[in-house]
Amino acid sequence: MCGIAGYCGACGVADTTEKECAGRLEALLAGIVHRGPDDAGITCAHNVAIGMRRLSIIDLAGGHQPMLSGDGRYALVFNGEIYNFRELRSELAEAGYSFATNSDSEVLLKGYMAWGRGVLDRLDGMFAFAVHDRHAGTVFLARDHLGIKPLYYIHLGGVFAFCSEPAPLLELPQVRRRLDHDALAAFLSFKYVPAPDTFIKDIKKLAAGHTLEYSPRGDMLRTERYWQLQGREGSSDAGELAERLTRAVDSQMVSDVPLGVFLSGGIDSGLLTWAAAGQGGEHFTGGYTVAFDETGRKKGLRAGGSFDESRLAALSAAHLGVPLSSTTLASPAQATLDDWIRRFQEPFANTSIPANFLLCQWVARHVKVALNGSGADELFGGYDRYYAVHPPAALRALHCAAPLLRRVADMLPVGGGKNSLVHRARRYLAGCALAPAQKHAGSIRLFTDTQLAAIAPGVVPATFVQDAFAGAPQGSLLYKATWTDMQTMLPDDYLTLVDRTSMAASLEVRVPFLARDFVQYAFSLPPAAKIAGWKKKTALRALAAKHLPEDIARQPKMGFESPVGRWFRDGLGEALCRQLAQSPLQNIISVRGVQALAQSHSAGQVDAAKPLLALYTLVRWMDMYRVEL
Repeated sequence: MCGIAGYCGACGVADTTEKECAGRLEALLAGIVHRGPDDAGITCAHNVAIGMRRLSIIDLAGGHQPMLSGDGRYALVFNGEIYNFRELRSELAEAGYSFATNSDSEVLLKGYMAWGRGVLDRLDGMFAFAVHDRHAGTVFLARDHLGIKPLYYIHLGGVFAFCSEPAPLLELPQVRRRLDHDALAAFLSFKYVPAPDTFIKDIKKLAAGHTLEYSPRGDMLRTERYWQLQGREGSSDAGELAERLTRAVDSQMVSDVPLGVFLSGGIDSGLLTWAAAGQGGEHFTGGYTVAFDETGRKKGLRAGGSFDESRLAALSAAHLGVPLSSTTLASPAQATLDDWIRRFQEPFANTSIPANFLLCQWVARHVKVALNGSGADELFGGYDRYYAVHPPAALRALHCAAPLLRRVADMLPVGGGKNSLVHRARRYLAGCALAPAQKHAGSIRLFTDTQLAAIAPGVVPATFVQDAFAGAPQGSLLYKATWTDMQTMLPDDYLTLVDRTSMAASLEVRVPFLARDFVQYAFSLPPAAKIAGWKKKTALRALAAKHLPEDIARQPKMGFESPVGRWFRDGLGEALCRQLAQSPLQNIISVRGVQALAQSHSAGQVDAAKPLLALYTLVRWMDMYRVEL
């Protein structure tokens, strides 16, 4: 695991020297030291400089990068892990390739030499890598199938550069710090920006399952999709779940450093711990859990207003016979929010991000690698929003009375948290009359159309979620909804959170539920294995009932969040309005509209924690990074 970067000047276009390329690269790498504090390296040839910052996980002594082929033709920098590298190494050895190290980096390099871009069809892992072919004069980039590892780039004025994070690219002289207005519309609509766009018009991100090839000789850049999530719904057998999950976890236990599991009170992390405990290994250290004082919680265990899952985590750990490390951390403080914005490098609306930063910082004191349950909710129908397109039988009749229900929804009180029964009822009833794509998009909107018109009158709501839903493969509406989330929200929101918060702490987080073969298997399960009536994640819960304590198997989805709602009632709402009034954003976002929203939130009339957080981080981010409209 590491951070990678590169800087290339086009032949005859950009007036660059190898010395300048190397200097620009050093500056990019200086901005991602936290991703790889253990080692660093660069190589430069033909006005192409590539380099890395390394967090040593496998073959601690032999995995130095950049890695060059024996003849000097190929140079590789690589961020991530290839879990099936041993199998690929054996295949390559049989084909006559020799190896000087035990690292997955060398296997990836030799695999590229043997199979070219065809190596991507053989990889099981999370990765973003670049290969400079010095004979062909090309730079080849690839991002893993599901977008677990990030990769950002620019192509401006005869210069091509890439980096694992966006902030270092902002420092390049070619980059204009101008806000991408389409990205702003996407963010205000769905709280994240879909690839290839970013908040900065000149910076792009390589989409999941895509490659990029750059030729300095002609200053030509081409991107191409190499993988697409597919699977015939109902073709997988839920009876194979235990074996499939165990295999996925086993493949991701490979490590030469201490490895643990984020163990909460839920079934996802509990099942990962069950599978990991069954594999054992000298580097497996057990589970890690935290409690947050005064952190808001959905149906969580509370002691004096605190969120504390340690009791449930302890139940799972004791049942499975694994060690458990736990602690109580001070809840994220409002005063630290600017620091989290700076570390995240982009605006965000996910209220769990500050708490996730703290969690990763604490776990990184104990291990270098941790497993977490990202992807399970998308694969197994774990979100309430899926009821909108796959309602229980008791709710299906409601859709026939959709016009009446919209009026009923408008009559319900607007108070209560986002997880309150009233809030969810309002949202569900209001969506009954919509087409399926609109229902799914509406269930994840940051602002309703009415709210957005009041907050940002000139912003046209984005439709990329509806477009993705419409382009989903043939299957049930639940199939289409989960496919849409796997293509959009998962890589561009949730996995960005996982990468940014963990790597800020120099911690590698692996996601076994997103192992490529497991994803194909789980995605092809029948709808009843995901949602049956009111029960979500039915196949996972059935497996949990066999291997975890009963309290865990029956536990509803929880997820921890920071006390953002309280912050905006305790003065942050007023601070947002003051800063917006001094920001260029006031030309797009209505100060009066934001004031009305903040006042309604403070009065308890509406829960606007996420929308207000989105606006606050947007205003502060533009100021911190000196971004112009």
